[in-house]
Amino acid sequence: MTTSRLASILLVCGTIGSASLAGPIERPSTSTAPQPRYVEKIGELEFSGQLIVRPARGLTDQQRAQALARIHDITLKHYHEVDEFVVLATASNALGSRGVAENALSDELMATGLFQYAVPNWICYPVATPNDPIFPSQWHHQNMQSELGWNISTGIPSIITAYTDTGIDLTHPDLAAKRVPGFDAPNDLAEVDGGSVAELHGHGTHVAGCGAAISDNGIGVAGVNWQARIMMIRVAFDSSGGAYYDDLLQGARWAIENGAKTVSASYSGIAFEPIQTTGAYIKSIGGLYFYAAGNDSANLNWFDWPDVIVVGASDSGDNRAWFSAYGPAVDVFAPGDGIWAPTWGGGYAAWSGTSMATPVANGVASLIWSINPNLTPDQVEQILFTSCDDLGAPGNDDFYGWGRVNVYKAALAAAATTGPTPPTANDDNVSFAIFGEPKTVDVLANDYDLNGDPITIIAFDAATTQGGSVSLSMGTGPGGRDQLVYNAPSSYVGQDTFQYTITDGISGNDSAIVTVNVADGALFRNPDNSIGAGPGIDVDYFVTVGYSSLPNFDNLTPYARDVVTTINYPSTGGVFATSGRSEEVGAVFTGFVNVPSTDQYTFYTESDDGSKLYIGATEVVNNDGLHGMQERSGTINLKKGTHLIKVTFWENFGGAGLIIRVAGGGVSKQVIPASMWLRPCGADFDQSGFVDLDDYIAFIAAFEEGIDEADFDRSGFVDTDDFDAFVYAFEEGC
Repeated sequence: MTTSRLASILLVCGTIGSASLAGPIERPSTSTAPQPRYVEKIGELEFSGQLIVRPARGLTDQQRAQALARIHDITLKHYHEVDEFVVLATASNALGSRGVAENALSDELMATGLFQYAVPNWICYPVATPNDPIFPSQWHHQNMQSELGWNISTGIPSIITAYTDTGIDLTHPDLAAKRVPGFDAPNDLAEVDGGSVAELHGHGTHVAGCGAAISDNGIGVAGVNWQARIMMIRVAFDSSGGAYYDDLLQGARWAIENGAKTVSASYSGIAFEPIQTTGAYIKSIGGLYFYAAGNDSANLNWFDWPDVIVVGASDSGDNRAWFSAYGPAVDVFAPGDGIWAPTWGGGYAAWSGTSMATPVANGVASLIWSINPNLTPDQVEQILFTSCDDLGAPGNDDFYGWGRVNVYKAALAAAATTGPTPPTANDDNVSFAIFGEPKTVDVLANDYDLNGDPITIIAFDAATTQGGSVSLSMGTGPGGRDQLVYNAPSSYVGQDTFQYTITDGISGNDSAIVTVNVADGALFRNPDNSIGAGPGIDVDYFVTVGYSSLPNFDNLTPYARDVVTTINYPSTGGVFATSGRSEEVGAVFTGFVNVPSTDQYTFYTESDDGSKLYIGATEVVNNDGLHGMQERSGTINLKKGTHLIKVTFWENFGGAGLIIRVAGGGVSKQVIPASMWLRPCGADFDQSGFVDLDDYIAFIAAFEEGIDEADFDRSGFVDTDDFDAFVYAFEEGC
């Protein structure tokens, strides 16, 4: 194999920090002028002065000899395993002529009918966006149910997962111990023979960590496959991260030839035929090839590679990440937006791109193989595809492919291929319970049967270790499964435990322990009486001229009142909410928030300018001051039920916005939905919790005085309409 490179053809422009897949190269043009077959995009796909060509399949010996004669004098390399030739298209890459020689030679060769393809030997770049060092957590493992999958398997060291990239941090504590020798593709030299896979840019370190960072070691992050070995194939030729297309492809083939089961490329270049040739070869020798779809938001609808798993990127909401390519060519999506992983130099950061999604999918496939190493590549691919969480149209669609990969479902499906096994019961931890409030525990939620047999609870401790009690709640869980109900002992604070046993009725039983943290009920706020409350939130609007912080609204008179369904008003230079004002406006929202269970709740106010949030008389969030949209939070322990809530807001000049969110009680962080808001019963005029004669007397007194509280219909005026509305509500009991 010829290994020399012509220095004169190495012209590399751009950086990789924001590189993504180049736009469509061979789409039909609407222009009547002749269009070049291939067009470069600096910093994404660049001409190198070379082509990758492959003689057509099915040629006679004479025709093949003719094909080889045409390229004999310009051949730089021949990859026998895939019958591809790297040929010289030009010795000059001067600006103004870039790509002319490549297109001319490609057209000439393809016109003979002797070649399957003749594509540029592109200089490709990683497809990742800059890192965000403050991204807080690995959200993607929750979306993929990774923890449940790891209950089945965390991988095995005999499975090797490979990455064609910019190299790897050789001493990173979350990577170094898992490495196996790799390959230096630009120098065509195995690491054991003196080749280097040391990091040149940083991209490869992050990519490898996404798929297989060391886990359960008390530091850093968790990769998808905890135990699989990491093989780095360095394809970058310098610190720009740029790589020749043929090095990417040769490196992937070398990985599988030398023991890896999976290999992925987080680079541009997905749209060209040599990808499929290498994918087919890799599958034929027992491996799987993953390739990034790209970051240009393109619809990849003009090709589809049957032997390459093309990966798009999803975000935390299980939508297509805004940058990700999509379309018929994409097989699966995987989390790729803000993925926390190791970085060059021993640190950690969140990066975004199909560069991150691709090793995540690679990691899932290697985990499938870890569970059953006897599976064929086609079987692993089928499990990966059919275990995805379906997104978009049902089944394999032309936008999301098979959907977003799911670690747990993939592990279950893989384990089902290993033969009959008893079910597995996993220990549960209940964050807290208090005396007098039964706690329902869905103990079967994290239990599983590898063969997919239904599992049931056949025994449990009726009395706990600390004197609590447990009972069976039949059919109340998701899908009609049974649950257990825990009652905490009185006068006890601390950990309590009990055991339960499950069976699949075929292969055996298993038991697990439930640990409950019993809390002091006195630390939780009791709910408020909200008899007769209805949907919505009351809001009073105020003019706030000359303030630099939240005013004392008790000293101000509202100019308007309204009822709204929720508090979700992004910052705007226009009118705030239903206030009718865009500047110097204040608002006080009052009502009840209905929390679904006893728990510690976190409330968030995001506002421009200041805001505060109160539960009853307790200030929970203070987000006051002159500022743009910023979020602050606070926590409070609440018992199940309705709690009085008040949100105060004030805006000076510029944008005005207010959004209220909550997390807790099984509710993930979200804007408080309309279903959780209630407004007090208007007929309970004295707010005693009862509608009685005292309310009637209090309203009449306020009505006769003409004060604001008597504006029952919130029209801004106290008139007979208010009297009629109050009487109607009073007679109805609210």
